[in-house]
Amino acid sequence: MKKTPGTAAKHTFSGYWISIGKTMMVPTPNTGNAPVFRKVFTVNETVESAKVFLCGLGWHELYINGTKADDSELVPAVSRFEVRANYIVYDVRHLLKPGRNCIAVILGNGWYNCQSTQKFSFDKAPWRDYPKLICDVVVNEKTAAVSDESWKFTDSPITYDALRSGEQYDARAEVPGFADAETDDSAWKSAKRCFPPGGDIEEEIIEPCRIMQRIKPVGVTKLFPHVAIYDFGVCLTGWCEITVTGKAGDIVTIDYSEKIRANGDIDNAENGMYITETPFQHDSYTLKGDGTEVWHPRFTYHGFRYAKVVSRGVTVNAIEAHFVHTSFPEAGSFQTDSPYLNKLHENIIRSYLANYTGIPTDCPHREKNGWTGDAHLGCLVGMWNFDPERAYHHFLRILTDCQRKNGQLPCIAPTGGTYGFNWGAGPVFDFMLFEGVWQLWRFYGNTDVIEEFYDNMVRYLDFCLSMETDHLVSFGLTDWAHPVDVYAIPLNVTSTSFYYNCLQYMIKFAEVTGRADDAAEYQKRADRVKLAFRKAFCRPDGSCSENSMTELACALYYKFTDTPEKTAELLVQKCRESGHRAIFGIAGAKLVPRVLSDHGYVEDAYKIVTQEEFPGWGYSIKQGATTLWEQWNGINSHCHIMYGSIDAWMYEYLAGINIEEPAFKVIRFAPCFVKGLNHVEASRKLSNGTVLAKWTRSGNEIVFECQIPEGSTAILEWNGTTEAGLTGFQKRIIKE
Repeated sequence: MKKTPGTAAKHTFSGYWISIGKTMMVPTPNTGNAPVFRKVFTVNETVESAKVFLCGLGWHELYINGTKADDSELVPAVSRFEVRANYIVYDVRHLLKPGRNCIAVILGNGWYNCQSTQKFSFDKAPWRDYPKLICDVVVNEKTAAVSDESWKFTDSPITYDALRSGEQYDARAEVPGFADAETDDSAWKSAKRCFPPGGDIEEEIIEPCRIMQRIKPVGVTKLFPHVAIYDFGVCLTGWCEITVTGKAGDIVTIDYSEKIRANGDIDNAENGMYITETPFQHDSYTLKGDGTEVWHPRFTYHGFRYAKVVSRGVTVNAIEAHFVHTSFPEAGSFQTDSPYLNKLHENIIRSYLANYTGIPTDCPHREKNGWTGDAHLGCLVGMWNFDPERAYHHFLRILTDCQRKNGQLPCIAPTGGTYGFNWGAGPVFDFMLFEGVWQLWRFYGNTDVIEEFYDNMVRYLDFCLSMETDHLVSFGLTDWAHPVDVYAIPLNVTSTSFYYNCLQYMIKFAEVTGRADDAAEYQKRADRVKLAFRKAFCRPDGSCSENSMTELACALYYKFTDTPEKTAELLVQKCRESGHRAIFGIAGAKLVPRVLSDHGYVEDAYKIVTQEEFPGWGYSIKQGATTLWEQWNGINSHCHIMYGSIDAWMYEYLAGINIEEPAFKVIRFAPCFVKGLNHVEASRKLSNGTVLAKWTRSGNEIVFECQIPEGSTAILEWNGTTEAGLTGFQKRIIKE
């Protein structure tokens, strides 16, 4: 079986933690300039190998002899710092030379020192402190420099940086040659030894954030001679880079937003509501007045489509948006002959990437929080389209690092304190722990990940057991973002359904890791929950609870109902009566299209996905959306991933690619030839090749083709026919 990434031996640091020497007695609203630290050291031999081991919290940039060490941004990724902090290993052989060398590190606040006063209390996080670092420089496998009090520091030109508020930069305060060995640093202060962050120091396993796309504005509106609104055409995550000229002391400000008002100005009324006392998504640059100046922030990021630039007395020669997100390897592709479906897929992918800057977030602007419900609903988007194994392993570590001793999980990870436990946390969101492990095992065949988080899952299920009433549970959030009412669906229906799903996964986890007794025990628990649900909510006529789409879908998806044909008939009747509108929230968005398709109503599922009236996916596209909205009606955020689960439905039902055995050892092709499409093509890169499914309709014939990677076999299902043991390339001509 494949091993879990990031399990190599840890580096043991020779250096110790250093900082500017201040101690945070109480939360401080503004901790001042971002510090820059440096150390000059000598290499007395030819450089054959050279590595820097660096943990710089909250975020850092590493420079060697005046050159930035790599193209990463916003590193390291967030963690639960007092439990676990991540160091990064930099290969710097090409930057070092025999003789005098200089290492320099700029430290930003990031998640470690949240200065913004906001609803979620990260300004009061238990780990919060001034930025700090620990570092070893190893040349030719010998220690050449370590972090200690011989390092020097001074203020950088970054006068303020905050995760949710923005960055302020004064170019007049730049220190020429701050990372050059020849620079005189005698006036710099000496670094001070400080307390460690408190947890294990482990190597970063996740791919770093990078500038993945540079986007030119598609339009500009002049509100006043010195005020312009730039439209970049799509919602994205990152920042703007400006090229300007002007006098020393002139200031350019940039405010970011997803929306604009009728008068053309930006509108942050809904998304900026949780940030108080500090600006929201606001950057400023003070010119040094030395010809053409190019700048973008380093230690913040924003969610936006529009940028409001105020540049009194300054000439803005150019501006571009930088799309910054975790640099996942691309793995999947999906396309059809439907411009609408292709647009929906594009919007989902952009939403997913815009909400993965180190961790999966709910939105890239208002909160930037690792909501676990959004995470598990977007998980399959990542799995089908990218290679996110390391990223989800990293997030599962954060989530379990936040777990309470009694097994309870928070609904946001990391959490800055009690928020996330006493509101929102429940099986519908907590399911991320189980879904994350399940999909990592399913896509990669990785049993190590099951072993690593097995005890955490045991503790969580024991917590749920303690919360049972007659084998039902009723805590957390229900079918969130329902178009009628966020609490429209009874909580005990959805909570019990997702709790049952956790038990189902746990049975399999116990089986594949040789825990037969555990498997038997969890099977008994699952049977009790299933029987309790059936008695409480399911009736012989196929109805379930209040007969909403989500409730009927739960009864079908989890096989609670004794009469699935009748339940499916009731569900499809509901869909047709509603004009195939999406009368469900984020849980129903995942379940309803799947159960309709599974019970012979794929055409109805397709109509729900493609209809353009409110509520539904098509409504937002009809309104010009470039990412998924938080609410079907478009209020609040315009960049959420929680309705993105439909992308996996497109891969698994329209294209028909299904994982029958982990790591694609056995693939089941079961394409749905819906009448509204004439061509569907999807693929997923694997370690042993690429799995491909493609079908094209011409007249009353469908040509279906599939590619099975070497070492895998496939099952092909179509029109009641099943073929097994297939390998290589396969082609079938199917008569309709």
